[in-house]
Amino acid sequence: MSAPLTPAQADRRFFARFTHRYHRIRVAALCEVEAARRKQALTVSPPEGYRAFIGTKLVPPGGLTFVIGILRDDCDTDMGEEDARKAFRLLRKQSDAQLTAWAAERNRQPEHPPRRRPRVA
Repeated sequence: MSAPLTPAQADRRFFARFTHRYHRIRVAALCEVEAARRKQALTVSPPEGYRAFIGTKLVPPGGLTFVIGILRDDCDTDMGEEDARKAFRLLRKQSDAQLTAWAAERNRQPEHPPRRRPRVA
């Protein structure tokens, strides 16, 4: 039985199988999230309903570029090249300060409870 693949090895295998592809989006492995936290690239936990994703770009002749960020946890990673390229760009634009502000906004309680709407018959 062979050893499990590292995330980077899995990415290389993906690009070897799909030679027409240059971008890939996948759920971030725990080791990648921990490494991003150590590098201060991802210091906040994603808000509820979101999780960390990795964007991978193939840089010929065989190099890989990685970005980490957050997307909705129901994000379908089985996407075509154009959607993967757009998602890669979105992940690349995210900053930790932006993610911190976003998480704070999403977790903020409203000042006033929402009013009940009257029933219309």
